[in-house]
Amino acid sequence: ENPKYTITYDANGATSGTVPPAYLYEEGINTVLDTNTGVLNIVGDSMIGWNTLPDGSGTTYQLGQTFTVGHGDTVLYALWGGTSGIIYTLNADSNSYTVSSLTSSLTSSDVIRIPQYHNGKIVTALADNMAQYNNYIISVTLPNSITSIGKCCFFACNKLITINWPTSLTSIGANAFAETRINNGIFPNSLSFINNKND
Repeated sequence: ENPKYTITYDANGATSGTVPPAYLYEEGINTVLDTNTGVLNIVGDSMIGWNTLPDGSGTTYQLGQTFTVGHGDTVLYALWGGTSGIIYTLNADSNSYTVSSLTSSLTSSDVIRIPQYHNGKIVTALADNMAQYNNYIISVTLPNSITSIGKCCFFACNKLITINWPTSLTSIGANAFAETRINNGIFPNSLSFINNKND
């Protein structure tokens, strides 16, 4: 008889829903991964699969994908893909992404969540004019991988009141938060450049 190992699921920050139960399987057997039957959810985010690491940098498996049980226990973390409708541009290094814009499907969204990884590559920047003139956004959650926020990124998002400052953030472009409700006097220590002109 083959040894048996456990597949354990982790909600990875979900604010509602139920974590699937852990199961014991024989090594080498094929099983179908949970399809989010417990409806795990984070407001403003979308669950897109499972990953072997909490930050999404490990091996990714789709919901309902066939999984071959290996030699050892496995923990699978809910993989959050960010708010649906975010547009990404591959950076020149081919190893990272910039969030370039939001689709029309996001015009009525009030919570925006940017993931740390997209298609297995790290997300490092928000482009110029990314969400300007969006009158619905009230809260933005950014991963700590973001190093720069482009000029006019959230310009005239007049309902925007909450944002977390990534620990790796080093630059904010001109008018990035002009005509928002963000308190521009509170910035992370990592910032080396702030261009906060309002003209």
